Amino acid sequence: MRFRAVALGLCAVALEILASTSVAAAVPSTATPFAATPIGCVAVYVKAGKPKVPGEPTELVLRNYSCGGVHASLGKLLLKAFEHLNYQGSSVDFEVNQGNTDCDIDGYQWKSMPAGWNDRISSFRTYGGCQGVRLYEHDNTSGSCGSYFYDVSYVGDAMNDKTSSFRNSSQSKPC
Repeated sequence: MRFRAVALGLCAVALEILASTSVAAAVPSTATPFAATPIGCVAVYVKAGKPKVPGEPTELVLRNYSCGGVHASLGKLLLKAFEHLNYQGSSVDFEVNQGNTDCDIDGYQWKSMPAGWNDRISSFRTYGGCQGVRLYEHDNTSGSCGSYFYDVSYVGDAMNDKTSSFRNSSQSKPC
């Protein structure tokens, strides 16, 4: 009987050690954009090297991206996206830095999202005269699309957590 009690006690200790090891291994050691505490990210884009085509949006490429901590603003803020509705949760600022950043009727094309932001947007705020926003389901502004104007507290079920690229301009445009 005494042998069984000792054996059961050792089994219980082994299970407790295994359980605490697997829980510790599942907890990430560094903060990510998916952390429980909201994190602010900044994505700074520059105009792509190609000449502007009249009637087409200005194509942008990612130049600098960081999350958490202090960010020095390197560009003009045009859109701030949030992971939850009502402008809650982690966010990413989309900035343009290079030459004239005034938003016009043709606007800008963001062909892909920065790391950690694909299929994650639920709400957004617009800045700098770029109030017309079209969210796209796939990279390169393709796939299903939602058209919005000004600040949007919820993008709707059709585009919630599905955005992979977007365009914004000074006017609202249909998809």
